[in-house]
Amino acid sequence: MASRLDVQAAKSRGNKNLQDRLIRQYWSYIAACASRATGRYLSETDEEMSIALLAFHEALEQYDPEKGSFLTFARGVIHRRLIDHYRKEQRQHRHETPLGSLFPDPAGESYADPLEQTDLLLKQADRFERLQEQADRLEEIEMFSRELADWGISLEELVKSSPKAVKTREAAGRIIAFLIENPDRVMAMKKNRTLPVQEIIKNLGIPRKNTERLRKYIIAAVIILSGDYSLLVHYVKWPLSGRNRI
Repeated sequence: MASRLDVQAAKSRGNKNLQDRLIRQYWSYIAACASRATGRYLSETDEEMSIALLAFHEALEQYDPEKGSFLTFARGVIHRRLIDHYRKEQRQHRHETPLGSLFPDPAGESYADPLEQTDLLLKQADRFERLQEQADRLEEIEMFSRELADWGISLEELVKSSPKAVKTREAAGRIIAFLIENPDRVMAMKKNRTLPVQEIIKNLGIPRKNTERLRKYIIAAVIILSGDYSLLVHYVKWPLSGRNRI
């Protein structure tokens, strides 16, 4: 269920007054996201803070409630824009060498080495990319959790129901492959919110008791493999005739 903020964020598209109010209201959150990404405290005059504020505004313009919570989405946009900023800085430092760095300082003060600056920016860009992947993964987990909830399954229940024995995992893999390789079967399963147990018994010969025991795990795997989960999909490895997803 969408939160009050999610509803407001969706309504704010094109509404400058509402957007300005939300930016003021969530200023601390924006600053926290930017500071966490850069690894240092940011003041209002820092360029990174300005980029973060613009990114939050961009998030308000682009937000779709069906994609997850607004704050998670906004955090991702802030991180991406800061990554873009550091990549731009990195390119500039590659091609521009300050004239002053070619000569010694008469006062004896040392100049920053452009190569060291470039190396630092590269490291910052790598760090931002890792942070972005973490943010994207959290967003996928949140979306996955909501889909599971539609089936009456929690993440805690899913962990407990994961098959441990080799034979049980093999049976689960056969069922998942059988379901995922037929898009119509997956669509019917999602529409009816039921596992086609009779089809599984008829085509695979796996007893009802075993299928029902694996129900939560099978549903979770099908949700990931047939959905928009580009990161979580790597955690599901089944013999799908050379295919990972539909």
